Amino acid sequence: PDKIAVDDLTHRLGYADLDGAAGRWAGLLAARGVRRGDVVGVCLRPGAAALAVLYGVWRAGAAYLPLDPAYPPERLAFMARDAGAVAVVAQPDAPDELRQAVGRVIDGDRAPTEPAGFPAVAVTPNDTAYLIYTSGSTGRPKGVAVSHGALANLLDGMARTTGARQQDMMMSTSAWSFDMSVPELFLPAAVGASVVVAPRAAVSDGIEMLRLIRRTGTTWMQATPSAWRMLLDAGLERGEVSTAICGAERMPVPLAADLLATAETVWNFYGPTETAVWATAARVTEPEHARLIGRPLPGVTVAVLTAQGLPVPRGAIGELRVGGHGVAQGYHDRPTLTAERFPPDPHRPGGRVYRTGDLVRLRADGEYEFAGRADDQMKVRGYRIEPGEVEDAVLGSGTVRSVAVVTLAGQESSSLVAYLVPGDGFDVGELRALLRDRLPGQMVPTLVTIAALPRLPNGKVDRRALSARAVTGPSAGVAFAPAEGPREEAFAALWSEVLGVTRVGRHDNFFALGGDSMRALRIAQRAAGQGLTIEPADVFTYQTVAELASAAGRPGTWEETPPPQAQVSAADLRKVRALRARATQGE
Repeated sequence: PDKIAVDDLTHRLGYADLDGAAGRWAGLLAARGVRRGDVVGVCLRPGAAALAVLYGVWRAGAAYLPLDPAYPPERLAFMARDAGAVAVVAQPDAPDELRQAVGRVIDGDRAPTEPAGFPAVAVTPNDTAYLIYTSGSTGRPKGVAVSHGALANLLDGMARTTGARQQDMMMSTSAWSFDMSVPELFLPAAVGASVVVAPRAAVSDGIEMLRLIRRTGTTWMQATPSAWRMLLDAGLERGEVSTAICGAERMPVPLAADLLATAETVWNFYGPTETAVWATAARVTEPEHARLIGRPLPGVTVAVLTAQGLPVPRGAIGELRVGGHGVAQGYHDRPTLTAERFPPDPHRPGGRVYRTGDLVRLRADGEYEFAGRADDQMKVRGYRIEPGEVEDAVLGSGTVRSVAVVTLAGQESSSLVAYLVPGDGFDVGELRALLRDRLPGQMVPTLVTIAALPRLPNGKVDRRALSARAVTGPSAGVAFAPAEGPREEAFAALWSEVLGVTRVGRHDNFFALGGDSMRALRIAQRAAGQGLTIEPADVFTYQTVAELASAAGRPGTWEETPPPQAQVSAADLRKVRALRARATQGE
């Protein structure tokens, strides 16, 4: 009971404390009318206190709906209404749109003090544990409902597969609206381990994340390929993380090689949100194994079929369908879409399988290998994105005739680009501001104007041609304008140095000039050396020199105040110098 269950660096809870806090939250929720089967929104900054709220929602018999405070207010309100949330536990600064969408708003900063003896409401494996919203092809997000049974199967399967132990210190780095957060938060309790919830500011900074790993003694960690690359570039050394799990995007072979030289065991996990996060796992013992998604987790079944549902020969490419105990309940309040994507399981009466849309092949050794997508769905920084939702937001401006959203091929990490044919009244600044108000940061694309979209003989947009197209130049529809003021000039010089571009204007787009997540990290690291405080994620939100310079600091904080002097060890200083030298050489 005294063992640390969760630590967010400012607040920590032992298992007994977490149990007591969860009971108090359950009692408060029940007093506010929450009943078994209800949905409760949770719009809080990740941390120990917020984790107690999630357990309290479960103890009250309800399902939790993660609402990321960084999301646009309209999107938060839509998700709460669409999910039918009866209440939301929110920060005091939660947007008015969210408060108006839900009748009961409970202050998440005021932990209840009532006795903790609230009896847990009995639930079954078929009761919903959580709803997580994913991008929707029809222009609106869709909520994936996952049962307690599917969640229990996931945690049991991951523990048995990776050998997670009570002695492990696990790290949670994912946003709670991202399904990778689920095992990060709840697997530690399933095996009696401890979890560190990383501060949001540290997650996008490789050096800060590395310091956090060393400070907390983290032994078990899962992350996207880009996050692992960020840590490796920051100087992650052999033995500092024992178990490294990579997922949510294709694992590059060079990354696999570097992780094998660093961690004791390396895993490549695969699974969509609709299969309770992960469905298969591959133990990576040599770099080429990065191409594999492995074998099903315990309790999960997989099959490779044609579009008509017929089996394909071993070695042939087909669509992967996932069945067993890890399949989600379906899409909340979307019966037609649920029936389409979750057909009956022919091998389990009453069960369903999920049509993933992913193309795979079964190799002779029994391992499954990923081969691509059967549709236009894409992954950016681990997030699944339906181009239709982004295109709908672009066309919603009324100033764009046509648009196609793609990811660029051949880049170090995926970049989302919207090729558009401008119409009357088109203004790139207004459109970008509109998209930031409507879409999460990872879904806001680089905007590139084009005279006409390329078409295939059947009249459809040739997305492959657009994906292979080189995107170099200023932001869509904007003439070159030189940087204004010392802050903009500093960022323009940084972009020119990191991107290898001779001339950078104040309205030029970082991704249109060839930027990606690794270069965003280099920009943030070099900016810090000049007293410009930004996070790599800021480059995704503020994509032009003018926008980033405006967000980097308040008037008077940079020109007049020197950057603070950090206390750095000699070993850390050598690593930073080596990292800067590598970045200067373009590695």
